[in-house]
Amino acid sequence: MRVVRVWSARRSALAIFWVAITSCTYGPPRTRLTIDGAVSQIDRRRFAALVRTEVSRPPTGLAKYPDGGAEKMLDQFVSAYAGDVDSGTVRLLGKIPAPKEIRTAFQSTLLGLKSDGVYAALTGCPTSDCGTTPTTRLYFRFGFDGSVQRLDGQPVDVQRQPGMLARSPGEIVYTRVSTSGDSVTVLTVDNGRFTPRYVLVGGELRPLAALAKP
Repeated sequence: MRVVRVWSARRSALAIFWVAITSCTYGPPRTRLTIDGAVSQIDRRRFAALVRTEVSRPPTGLAKYPDGGAEKMLDQFVSAYAGDVDSGTVRLLGKIPAPKEIRTAFQSTLLGLKSDGVYAALTGCPTSDCGTTPTTRLYFRFGFDGSVQRLDGQPVDVQRQPGMLARSPGEIVYTRVSTSGDSVTVLTVDNGRFTPRYVLVGGELRPLAALAKP
């Protein structure tokens, strides 16, 4: 009789363990796109934008406990775009997968432009939970020729539009760009209004004017 009870207890424990394992599951992959910044070049119609892409699986079942659970990250990368407001064009310069040093709390910051490309800072930490770990900051250049280069330090003399809407002294070509949800908005007239000109479609930044054509 004792043997039966022990066997029954073992079977119950195994059943509970199996339920726990099979209940810690994740949902189907989902993609989240974020425009981390857009900026124009001083006295030019040229602009740049950074788009951060995250592909993850949300927790389901017991994986959601005790605090809602953490997503299972499948992929993270940043795409840099450059465009011209007058021609209404935009093109992809390059993509960077999240480096191993900054895969947790991965973020990107658009620093500005130079004559040779778009400059960005990528930040994050290598551990599964940053906690008190200082974030690491890496610098990259997305060249207008399609090259992508990791830099040794923070770039200098990077150009970007003034932080104010008012025209700067001596500024001739007035251009301001901003972001609104999944769009890049543009202002080219003093005291005008920002107008959506570029939008995320299918994971890419595209001109709205081209999408409106039959």
